[in-house]
Amino acid sequence: MTENYWGKNAIELRYADCDHTVFIPRGHTADHQQCYGCNPELAQEPLPGCCESCRVERERVSRPGASA
Repeated sequence: MTENYWGKNAIELRYADCDHTVFIPRGHTADHQQCYGCNPELAQEPLPGCCESCRVERERVSRPGASA
């Protein structure tokens, strides 16, 4: 686990399409069905897509005329 602002009071979520993760503070995050606080097993499911950095890089590389 990497360092984060909230320390142990955070949930680490991974992305489906890249190796990066994001931390969210522990607690209620949405309605009960989708809440990471109420349903900690949801944190085992990857977030769809990739992180913002990877998304921007992929868009930059995929543009016509972009240099890699």
